[in-house]
Amino acid sequence: MESRRVELECKGEARRKEKEEAASYLNERGAQKQLELLLNEAVRVKPADLFGYLTREMNHLSYPVTIYQVVGHNLLGIDGEKAVEVTVHCTINGIPEAVTSAICSIPPPVVVTPAPRSQSSLSRSSRTSTAAEDLTQPDVTADALDTIEQVVTKSSELLKDKEITDVQALDLCLESSDISVLNNSTAVWTVSLALVKSACQLLHKPLYEMVATLGGVENDSLHPPLPIAKMLSAGDVTNGKLKIRDFSVIPSQTMDYEEGIHNICKFHRFLGRVLTAKYGPSALAVLPDGSYAPSLDKPEQAFDLLQEAMIAAQLEWKTQISLVVNINASHIHDTEKNRYELTAGQWKPRDDLLTYYSDLTTQRPELLALENPFTDQDSDSWQKLSERLGDGYIIIGKHGRPEMNVEERTDTETEAVQVASMQIDKLTWDSQVTLTQLCQTSKRIRAGKNQLLLNVDSGLNSECVADVALGVLATYIKLPGPTSGDFLRIYNRLVETYHDVTTKNKLSQTARNSSQTEIQSD
Repeated sequence: MESRRVELECKGEARRKEKEEAASYLNERGAQKQLELLLNEAVRVKPADLFGYLTREMNHLSYPVTIYQVVGHNLLGIDGEKAVEVTVHCTINGIPEAVTSAICSIPPPVVVTPAPRSQSSLSRSSRTSTAAEDLTQPDVTADALDTIEQVVTKSSELLKDKEITDVQALDLCLESSDISVLNNSTAVWTVSLALVKSACQLLHKPLYEMVATLGGVENDSLHPPLPIAKMLSAGDVTNGKLKIRDFSVIPSQTMDYEEGIHNICKFHRFLGRVLTAKYGPSALAVLPDGSYAPSLDKPEQAFDLLQEAMIAAQLEWKTQISLVVNINASHIHDTEKNRYELTAGQWKPRDDLLTYYSDLTTQRPELLALENPFTDQDSDSWQKLSERLGDGYIIIGKHGRPEMNVEERTDTETEAVQVASMQIDKLTWDSQVTLTQLCQTSKRIRAGKNQLLLNVDSGLNSECVADVALGVLATYIKLPGPTSGDFLRIYNRLVETYHDVTTKNKLSQTARNSSQTEIQSD
């Protein structure tokens, strides 16, 4: 009996200790008080789903969501090229779980061996020979994959246990770390994008709102960017003599946004039919950027093809759609003699090229914008062209106006609109970049009296570029042609964000009007 009594006393003492420890644990965390407040509030609100209500409210009391790890998985990207999916795992309510991911595509290596300027007008056979030699160059994909893996691994170590919703602090960690020595801006960008997407998912916010917050942009000022879609490509990617890089179309600003995007797709479709009629079914083949690439020897051939497509699609220049021509002057420039080669073997001094552009706008009323018409260093020609074209035209360059000092500018009312083109995954085209840096750079560009064009690479995350362009207040977004599902996803997302922003702006305006009415009545 005595042993039984001692056993019961021991068990009782153990239970008392357990209760004391439980009470101490709950009291230290204020659990009893919080639960009482939640239950009282639930009784007052009387939600239909009591436990759902309690779960949502208690989530606000839990520890902040932190990063558990960042991992990468190999997969196939655009055109079957290798890619890496960067996934963010977070500790949510004490349990690690995957949140979301972003894909880092590895473009095929391009080996360029520039010939001396005096030999740039190669025969078609010699160009074909050079292209065949390039096929024998070593594939650097394995090295790129290894570099991306290093970026992801170092990012995971660097960001572990940090709050996922503090996006600026996370990007600052990436920017200030030694990851930059790995020299893979696309990989760093993808990690940054995956982090921001994870924060958006956990905060139940659209990506464009988070991007706008990073750039200090008010949601009321958001407006969808006008898409510039590539239609025809020339230059080094074809066998023709024409050196101009590409021809794109842009919908009119005065027409309905969704209708404008539909017109782009319609134009691209009918351009394919025109090319098929002229060159056969093989002309329907498109480049990785969704543009057609027929063999063209002079600019007039491209303009005529585009004109035929416009007529076939029953569209009208200017009122519905306009033309953007990317000269890509830095690739056709002879530095020593300061001349440009628009077509193989035909060189134009910069003054003659200036006159050519001026005449072209008169002869081709459908032309709205010139992209990279001169080299970045030739600021004098940029200024002269801007004054000649006037305010009815747009000039696009990598940095907008070559002279970036605002105080030294002598703007006039008759100048063409200046647009700065920025690659979506690069800050200085070779450095590491995060989404926060992209937002800061776009803010500086706008402050420099430039409009912003976001230039989308065909291998980047198609599900995010529309949101990024909207969030950084880009006036334009240059897109691949509307061909593959990945590219069409961008166009569809543009329409979706347009309706979303339009609806929110209307609701916001209604709320402001109601508030002003109440103030006046008081």
